[in-house]
Amino acid sequence: MSTVNLILIGGFADSVPVISGGPIQRRLQPYLADQPWANRCQLRYFTHRQFEAARQFAGREQTPTILIAHSYGCDSFFSGISPTLAQARFPLHLLVTLDPVGKRRPRPLLEPAGNRPVMHQWVNVRASSAVPDRSDMTASLARLRGGGKWPDCEGADNLEFSGHHADTIGMVNCPGPDGRSVMARISEVIARA
Repeated sequence: MSTVNLILIGGFADSVPVISGGPIQRRLQPYLADQPWANRCQLRYFTHRQFEAARQFAGREQTPTILIAHSYGCDSFFSGISPTLAQARFPLHLLVTLDPVGKRRPRPLLEPAGNRPVMHQWVNVRASSAVPDRSDMTASLARLRGGGKWPDCEGADNLEFSGHHADTIGMVNCPGPDGRSVMARISEVIARA
């Protein structure tokens, strides 16, 4: 059994936790660290501004890698980390984008082969709530900076989550059309490693 890199990239709200309590660093990271398979993972958190450090950690060795990005962290992944991984032909065993927000919509599977990361699985979870809370304002703020909430992502398994933008634990437990959640997929990758 080998170790799996489990990389978390937080969004803007992780940098300013008063907005939504730090959805990745203060909520999802401790939740993942409590899972029965956590001892088989190198779990690392990076802010959306630390994409250089995340890129170095991800590309340091050919270890099975799962990357979970939330909100603006998704934009950071596709603009800052993905090109380096593509150049190195470094495989991501599972990419998870949780309610992505950013300036541009990713089109990695439409890029020429040398410019896109090698992804075995990509799951994109979009949150929507009938009664928005302050974390749901993030997409509105991104629109002011020339971006916004991403639509379904071409090439990903797109899941819909009835909940708030900051509910990262709810998003990773949201079942897809086949009944498998992000957590089930993470467990499968770790079991195969």
